[in-house]
Amino acid sequence: MPQGFEQYRHMGVAELLEDPVFRAWVRREEAGQTVDWPAFLREYPDQKATVQTARAFLEAIDTPMASPDRHQRDRDFARFERRVGTAAVVPLRRRRRPLRIAAAVAAVLVLAIAAWSLLPTRGEVYATGPGELLKIALPDGTDVVLNANSELRLAPGDWTATERVVTLDGEAYFAVRSDNKKGTPRSFTVETRELSVAVLGTRFNVRDRRGTTRVFLQEGQVRVDWANAELPALRLQPGELVSYEAEKGVPDHQRRADAERHLSWTSGRLIFDRTPLAEALKEIAVIYDIDLVMADTLVRGRELSSSGIPVDNLMVALDILEKALDLRIEQVSKEKYELFAE
Repeated sequence: MPQGFEQYRHMGVAELLEDPVFRAWVRREEAGQTVDWPAFLREYPDQKATVQTARAFLEAIDTPMASPDRHQRDRDFARFERRVGTAAVVPLRRRRRPLRIAAAVAAVLVLAIAAWSLLPTRGEVYATGPGELLKIALPDGTDVVLNANSELRLAPGDWTATERVVTLDGEAYFAVRSDNKKGTPRSFTVETRELSVAVLGTRFNVRDRRGTTRVFLQEGQVRVDWANAELPALRLQPGELVSYEAEKGVPDHQRRADAERHLSWTSGRLIFDRTPLAEALKEIAVIYDIDLVMADTLVRGRELSSSGIPVDNLMVALDILEKALDLRIEQVSKEKYELFAE
């Protein structure tokens, strides 16, 4: 075994960021001690992702930046994870490290994430976690509200130069700014796995969750094109909803849909009006990234009516469910809850 390799065998990102030999190698600085890192990676290929991630952090730091607050840092870290594309990246706030290491790494991490977020090569990415809403102002002035457990990705490069394209995984509400460049309207397109929505200036909601995709139009006009080329394009008018389930393969076009039902989440709550319980539970579960299981057969077939289930407080949401449906909810694992009739 080459000398000096063993001490790096089990190091994580945090330790590498603190190691002066590693920092000197990344920054091409002279150091009293050196390590043949290419040889180390050949010897321990399982450490490749960790080394590449730590290197990416250090290379991203090139200008001083103000520290973001904790929520902004967490969102930026989620974006960074997706850009690096490795499961080896673990948010440092979840790691149990000595205080000295945590403090030393925190400053490096904040700067690295902030610097990395400015790199344009792979397109801007916005991401939310369970029970989190994020308001976004896109470069063209379009306002977006991103629902929990969702990701919005802008096309790489200067996407405002010609057409404006974003890719959505989850749910988002768009207030698109109508834009003319030298007298020529520029399209705004939202793409999901099953469809794309093309608009010029309008307000609408797009949801792509667990095999079901929905588009609700609040105002303006949109055209929905399908990934399945055999399906004809569909133009929506204000107040209309189109829903598509991959298993059925046929769109359901509703001429009159309840705007409050489909947009209430943007104000932090979910509204249900005699909604089949299975459908309501599915919507709540995806917000909080949990499983809600109807373990009791007496619960099946019920409907839910509620005007205030929060999207940012799981315990309150479960308490409302129990009271609204006169049932009992038990937590059986970290992410699984079962519903029983009282």
